[in-house]
Amino acid sequence: MAPRRRRCLRKNVCRKAELLTRLERYEEALDACRPAGFEESPVLLQGRAAWVEYQRGKHDKAIAQMRALVEREHDYFWGWQQLAGWYETAEQYDNFLNAAEQMVRLSARDPMSYGFRGEAHLKTGDRAAAKEDFGRAFELDPDYTFAGLQLFDVQLDDDELDDANDTLQALQQRTGEDGHIRLRGLKLAIRRNDRPEAAELLEGYTTDDESPPFLFQQAIDAMSEAGWSAAVDEVLDVALDDEASIPQVGRLWMQRHSERNDPACETKLDELLERGMIGAEALVARLEALARQKDPAQLQHFVNKYRDDLRADTNAWGKAGWALAHVGAFREAVDWLRDEAGAWMLINLAIAYRALGQDDEAHKVSEFALKNAEADYTTLFHTVWLTFDDALARRTDEVARRVSEIAKERERLDAYFKVVFAMSEALLKVQRDGRGQFGAARADLERAAKDNAALEADPAIYRAWRKCVSKLAREAFGVSAWLWARRSAKAPPLPPLPPGQG
Repeated sequence: MAPRRRRCLRKNVCRKAELLTRLERYEEALDACRPAGFEESPVLLQGRAAWVEYQRGKHDKAIAQMRALVEREHDYFWGWQQLAGWYETAEQYDNFLNAAEQMVRLSARDPMSYGFRGEAHLKTGDRAAAKEDFGRAFELDPDYTFAGLQLFDVQLDDDELDDANDTLQALQQRTGEDGHIRLRGLKLAIRRNDRPEAAELLEGYTTDDESPPFLFQQAIDAMSEAGWSAAVDEVLDVALDDEASIPQVGRLWMQRHSERNDPACETKLDELLERGMIGAEALVARLEALARQKDPAQLQHFVNKYRDDLRADTNAWGKAGWALAHVGAFREAVDWLRDEAGAWMLINLAIAYRALGQDDEAHKVSEFALKNAEADYTTLFHTVWLTFDDALARRTDEVARRVSEIAKERERLDAYFKVVFAMSEALLKVQRDGRGQFGAARADLERAAKDNAALEADPAIYRAWRKCVSKLAREAFGVSAWLWARRSAKAPPLPPLPPGQG
């Protein structure tokens, strides 16, 4: 085969493997990386195969494969680049720095290589080297905004205010004043004790519909930490009545005034609801604030008063269901959510049913969500509950299949669902491998509860825990298992339930 044709084939195969991976057809992608006609897969395809393994969650295997490859092919830049990113994610910062060093060695005129190494120097504590690398990257490419922002941040943290100002001006000249650069200017104004400048920069967010919402919040947090909360209120009060303001202004104003139990909140909310989206944001913010106050009567009054407004918007409808469940009004949450089909809403409905002891109804809700609702981040949560139900019913093969799939996405689970998933894993360990695994299963389960102590407990997870330990004791069939289950069911190692939910 001619060299040119072989190069084209390698590139086409790489594209095919990447596309198959995006479609989660991992085995086909790996097969594509081993094409016929080659005694040994080319380096390009070996690297792509390691990348496929990483994308499907086999991180350690991917790193080992790529590491072995670059040790043989020391000038394989893409391989070093992937390793740098993987090592950073794994918090293996010395290895991250080594990979970044190789990137600079191989591509000394590439600003991104210096960006990687600067980040690695920061992670390993060498701030001077980090500033040098970010400065070099920004010098090579003044449009490399990441490097400029990182350089500014390190200079500001090191109290090098004049240097930080020079970097900020260079960024503004090349990029203008987007939300990220505005936030840096605001932080510099705070450090220089220039309150009017900071307030003016904060005001810029009130009409900026292109800036990510979290930057507006970070700007407010920075000013509040500086003791300038009054200036924040002045900016938001003026912006609230400005027709040009973005909807987030309604949310932020309502959050702050709800935290102070301002009696004017609902009067202002009635006015804002007449103005469209700014009112819709304020409505949800008020709902969330009342839920956090854990006052079921006040929340129910609010939901009843604004029923039509809440049901007019899918997000608000679902948030109301969450809020009712959050304060322990599970029956009301069931009534509120019963007719909705969004997976993220249905997870609250499923939890409400489980809190009421209606596990069969909860199971049906989760099955419906998987089959009919549009997939979202809670789809995995429904799968976790269904896996737990299968474990209780001793459908071991189905549990093993689902546990294997969920384990690949474990990092997407929050603390609550990590504990529910740990229950299924513990039951599977004993059911599949025998009563001799009881000690290990018990230790894993208790460790999961300890590691995820930040979860927000409710009757649903308490009931699940009691069912799990009782089932484990029956499976292990021993006095010590029975005594442990009895103690653990009586006092689960979970955060305490809110008053009235026990």
